[in-house]
Amino acid sequence: MSDALPGLTIRRARPDELERLMELLIVGFRGRTVHHWLEQRYGQIGGQPWEHWKGQELIRFWEQHADQVLVAERDGKVVGFVTYVLDREREVGEIRNNAVDPAHCGQGIGSALYQRVLDIFREEGMKYAWVETGLEPEYAPARRAYEKVGFMPFHEALYLVRKL
Repeated sequence: MSDALPGLTIRRARPDELERLMELLIVGFRGRTVHHWLEQRYGQIGGQPWEHWKGQELIRFWEQHADQVLVAERDGKVVGFVTYVLDREREVGEIRNNAVDPAHCGQGIGSALYQRVLDIFREEGMKYAWVETGLEPEYAPARRAYEKVGFMPFHEALYLVRKL
């Protein structure tokens, strides 16, 4: 249970919840992922909609790291999730894909998920944590949530794309 948010439980995801995580991923990344932006500019890539390719990221991650997927549950319903990886050699933890149900955004659920992941990083001996997010206005809520748990801007990047 999250001390900061009564009624919220953060726990490991179960296999029967993968479909719900896919729903949250697609809703959370619509208009906020290179997969969607490429499709908007060039049409479908590889004969599949962007949701397929973004979903494949989560499926591949689940197949390799199911133990590194947490969910936020409220009133018996999964309302958010986060994936993470541990690089034990470099002692770095990375937050990866994550999303919160739009009906529950702005309630601190993302921050609670990130805080739990940071606790896991510490428990696992990680010395550093990082997360990547966009600079576009659509990412402002995510940036605020990351900063709320102590992340600070470190490096800006630019995606460069060309059609072949």
